[in-house]
Amino acid sequence: RVAPDAAALLVEWYDDLEELASELEKLAMAAEGGVIDADAVRALCLDDGSRDLLTLLDGLCEGRARDVATALLRMAERAELQPTVVALHNRFRLAWHAALFAAGEQAIQSALGARDYAWRLAKGAARLYGPEAIRAFVLGLVRIVVRERSGRGTGWPELELLVFALLSEKK
Repeated sequence: RVAPDAAALLVEWYDDLEELASELEKLAMAAEGGVIDADAVRALCLDDGSRDLLTLLDGLCEGRARDVATALLRMAERAELQPTVVALHNRFRLAWHAALFAAGEQAIQSALGARDYAWRLAKGAARLYGPEAIRAFVLGLVRIVVRERSGRGTGWPELELLVFALLSEKK
């Protein structure tokens, strides 16, 4: 059996049915009590870099400062800044729309092409931070990209400050 959260993660990560089947086979062998849960999916289906990125994205959406700080520290040592900023932008762009357009959320989710897992976490971030804090965060992410491309960015420290500024806005 596959827990609903685990299924949502797998659908989010794997478009290729053969790859999905292979991952499910691996997970089934490791499943404790015959149930594949989200923790098993995170632990067994991602490399360290992908796991850190997911921890950063999900942790920020849920306001888990310690997890976010740990992921940022590890990523700053070995990950590239640009893909990380893009991933944050993609998730928090959803959160911004969720915060602004709470009515008609299914239409917004569909129009943005958001998958259920990412949309659910984005809605949680919208409730946790509110539209103004998310707006400032998304604009800060864009600013980082522009500054990096023009050679005036400070890299990971600039992103870290932006992330912790958002965390400080938790309701």
